[in-house]
Amino acid sequence: MPGLLFNLQKLIVLIFALIFPDKYPDTINVFIHGTQMSRIIFGKSKNKQKGLVHYSQLPAKNFRLRFPAILNKKCPANYPLSTFYMFNWSGNLRFKSREKAALQLYKELDALAKKHELKYKIYPKIRLITHSHGGNVALNLAKIKPTNGCLKIHEAILLACPVQAETKSFTQDPMFENIISIYSSLDWIQILDPQGFYEISKGKGVPFFSERKFKSTDKLCNIKVRLNKKGLKHIDFLRTKFINKIPEIIELAYSKRSKKLENIDLYLTLNKNEKNSLEQDAKELAQIIAGH
Repeated sequence: MPGLLFNLQKLIVLIFALIFPDKYPDTINVFIHGTQMSRIIFGKSKNKQKGLVHYSQLPAKNFRLRFPAILNKKCPANYPLSTFYMFNWSGNLRFKSREKAALQLYKELDALAKKHELKYKIYPKIRLITHSHGGNVALNLAKIKPTNGCLKIHEAILLACPVQAETKSFTQDPMFENIISIYSSLDWIQILDPQGFYEISKGKGVPFFSERKFKSTDKLCNIKVRLNKKGLKHIDFLRTKFINKIPEIIELAYSKRSKKLENIDLYLTLNKNEKNSLEQDAKELAQIIAGH
């Protein structure tokens, strides 16, 4: 009888989550930025707090706000604002820095998931959206997790993640249920980090530069994207016109992944309303944020 009541309670929560995604969310979204170069893109933040920060605590002009604002506008059920967080870390271009960041992320995310379960009576689906080396911070979760750890990542969306020997095997860890790695052949910054140069990689026969693709599996797919017949630069993955396409890319990835393709090529097209200059891009972002 108690089990039946518990399942009924979970069903009610799921129904309410569909109707009122912000009041009864079943998903936690976390955006993880990349290395220090990303700080130039995002602008200097007055918030010096490290770790998980709710998006509402960021300054209004912080460019990272475009992720919760745009994704929630596109698909509020999957990206509820009430449970959308940013993970701030040092951004240093070092293996140990990313591992240290992962340790903090695990502790705070695990605590947040348990708090969510206690409040909403359902364990949340956790989605990590990462840019550049933020993806390797996420993958390091598998390395630092405790033996009895039960944290699950329902979905990891890796944008322009440098594929490195030290972390690529972590994609196979049971912690990660689904991984979608999105890249562009025009993005030279993705592969610029010389993994073979570091002491930790010497003598292991790893490629000198980072790579673009992971090994495709039943739960991981690589997606090469082009927008209006053009490849994307590293910074383009952070712009409004691409973020608008993320839900579409994810949907297409799941539909094509069943074919077990080694690589999926997506040719995305912007309609006239989506084509905008950087100036228009900034104005649109300001309007979206103001609306929330």
